[in-house]
Amino acid sequence: MSNYWTVGGGCGEGYSVDYSRIGHFGIFFACFGVEQINKLGMKTLLHNFSGALRRFRLSTALNLIGMSVAFAVFLILMMQVTYEWGFDRFHKHADCLYRLEITNGEHGAQACLNRPLIEAFTASSPHIEKGAFLNGFVDKVNLVVEYNGERRPFLEILYPVSADYADVFEFTMIEGDRRALDIAGQVLIPQSMAQKFFGTSSASGKEIIGTGWTATVGGVYRDFPANSIVRNAIYRKIPDSDGKGGWKQNNFECYIRLDHPSSIDGLVDNFKRNFRHEQWNWEENGIRLTALPDVYFETDCSFDTQKQKGSYTLIRLLSGIALLIVVIAAINFTNFSNAQVPMRVRSINTQKVLGGSVSLIRFSLVLEAVMLCLTAYLLALFYVYNLSLTSFADIVVGGLSLEGRLPLVLTAGMLSILIGVGASYWPARYITSFPPAVVLKGNFGLSRKGRLLRNSLVSLQFVVSFILIISALFVNLQNRQMLRMPLGFDKEQVVVVNNLTGRLRKQPDLIRQKLGGIPDIESLSLVSHLVGATDNYIRMGRSYKGEMIGYLMIHADPSILDVLGVRPTAGRNFQPEDELSEGVYIFNEMARKKYGLEPGDLLTLDMSYAWSEVHLREQIAGFMPDLKYNSFKSITEPFAFFTGKNQMVGSLSQLMIRTRAGADYTKLKTTLAASLCEIDPDYLPSLRLFDEMQDYLYEKELRAGRQITFFSLVTVLISLIGVFGVVMLESEYKRKEVGVRKVFGATVGELLCLFNKTYLQITFASFAVAAPVAYYAILQWQESFIYKVSLSWWMFLLAFVSVTAITLLTVSVQSWRVANANPVDSLKSE
Repeated sequence: MSNYWTVGGGCGEGYSVDYSRIGHFGIFFACFGVEQINKLGMKTLLHNFSGALRRFRLSTALNLIGMSVAFAVFLILMMQVTYEWGFDRFHKHADCLYRLEITNGEHGAQACLNRPLIEAFTASSPHIEKGAFLNGFVDKVNLVVEYNGERRPFLEILYPVSADYADVFEFTMIEGDRRALDIAGQVLIPQSMAQKFFGTSSASGKEIIGTGWTATVGGVYRDFPANSIVRNAIYRKIPDSDGKGGWKQNNFECYIRLDHPSSIDGLVDNFKRNFRHEQWNWEENGIRLTALPDVYFETDCSFDTQKQKGSYTLIRLLSGIALLIVVIAAINFTNFSNAQVPMRVRSINTQKVLGGSVSLIRFSLVLEAVMLCLTAYLLALFYVYNLSLTSFADIVVGGLSLEGRLPLVLTAGMLSILIGVGASYWPARYITSFPPAVVLKGNFGLSRKGRLLRNSLVSLQFVVSFILIISALFVNLQNRQMLRMPLGFDKEQVVVVNNLTGRLRKQPDLIRQKLGGIPDIESLSLVSHLVGATDNYIRMGRSYKGEMIGYLMIHADPSILDVLGVRPTAGRNFQPEDELSEGVYIFNEMARKKYGLEPGDLLTLDMSYAWSEVHLREQIAGFMPDLKYNSFKSITEPFAFFTGKNQMVGSLSQLMIRTRAGADYTKLKTTLAASLCEIDPDYLPSLRLFDEMQDYLYEKELRAGRQITFFSLVTVLISLIGVFGVVMLESEYKRKEVGVRKVFGATVGELLCLFNKTYLQITFASFAVAAPVAYYAILQWQESFIYKVSLSWWMFLLAFVSVTAITLLTVSVQSWRVANANPVDSLKSE
């Protein structure tokens, strides 16, 4: 088939054009105007687009890889940003919902309040439409449901709440009425739980059986999104007598709904002016209201049942990374377009000589870029969808599902079009700006200003890459250090069992008897809180030698130190008979030094209530080392284990077990489950290694480490693609120079050094800018940690060496072809 077309009409009659040289796009836009484009339609545009893909296969493939990965990362990051930013903002009256909190100058704020204060505040103003409270300090409970004649056990969360709780948050009901909590013995359950319990049949009126209680399903509500403080749990009404008049029983969280957002002004001040009670001291305590969407981000409030917290700083950081990665990909797009100038400028100017419209040529180039960006965007959706089906989805809070995220998907699609237009408009103007006569003679090239712009853009890419690599190294080192730092007790042989049922809690002796006979168990202890699993413990106050002292405490049975492998530093260990005493403590050394405590001394509490008087005399048995009982984000405070008959019934809800060295974990799990189920057949055992428990404690930090590592690698990849494009551009323009140098005896190694010199300078300059920025960012990150890893010089050196080495390798690979070309061919082509 002939490579020549005879062109007529607008191109001039009798011209024979070699389309193998000027390409399909040149013929198309030289011969037809806008009206013809409209007539030919999308089919022809797609044909020409596919022709461009075939002609510039390498650069197009790299562009698609870089842009599609950038769009995928943008979607992934923005999924987490929108998830966290949207926490509790979806409620119908989100701007009118607030949480009531107590403030104390010495201890900060706390989210747990007493019932009398809650009831007094909710009744203090007509602007408070609804007020509700709940006991959020609960664990999963074992319960049984009978369905189709089968008795089925489940482990679910049950929240005791006031009757107005469902009204405050306006539960959307699928079955029944949200006021069902007004009726004794009725509960509300979410739709997902109703389907799990009762399949497709109606759940209303069905029974749920717990330990010592039976309830009827009074209503089924639509599930709340995962990014909400309102959990998809069973809700049961708190008894009217629970906490009534108990000014010292701070067990509840309180939420209120106002009639209008502006009603918040002066609400607390009004209550402070008018409320007086002998059990409440305004000089020692205050109150504040926190907007519901801010509860997730609040970090200065203790006894908060919202375990995982968000960070506005992290949202800004992730948003910035998402935009920077897209900008870096757009820079690559521009550089690749520039790289094609030497290969396309002749054909484009041939079109101009033949009468082609400059505006149409530019339009075709921009349209080509937009179609390429849209293709990359569709590939990104494909990546994200497939990643959402894998464990990789755990890297993002809220998951990677595209379902329900249409606004984000459409926004990303519009962004891809804008990037296509923005990144191609300047190259389109540039490539059509050369005078045809000059170009067809071969005297065209890139200006010094243009080269400076490209190198500046590449430098920006490397600055971002260095910052993320250094940050990733540090964050992972910090996380590794947290998980490996000594805790003051032997954690390697400790396993834990969560959420003992009420039936099990009431039979501690039977548990010890059953489990004590298992060969792989050395010792076990029932505790109120798992040591090292939380930052929220019981805060107590007692009188010691006439002065009040404060400390954190865990209820435990006498064998707790044996389980932890800890020996007393002074005094004695717990003894079995201590369980029958009024109360016995073992404090940490910090408490001993701070308060001057001594073994054998007494702690006292004398308080008078309207309904009773309390007189306690509790003994200090001994002292232990300063265990790291909380996370490394919290300071170590005076701390104690307590045992005695004054422990609340059922407070020992967890089990810590010390196993023998080399114990078979799988076999032990099966044996433990069987033994506990002999006591309570409906119990669903939850056995975990201590390391698994710590992973949960540092879940947010570990996830952030994985995110920064992944995104830093992606940024480096995209930056290297950009470098490849720029080198491709430079090598095309230096063909003649390389040919001349080879004629005069230059070796391939010398030529590769010539190409690498510029990029070595770029990496040095970029690192000089990035290092102090990364240093500052790391210091800001460390502010949330009490125990900080020192900034080591080797992290900066490793980041520089790794990125620079990969960059120079990329430059050398791309330059090798030009450096090895025959100089005769290079000079002849010029």
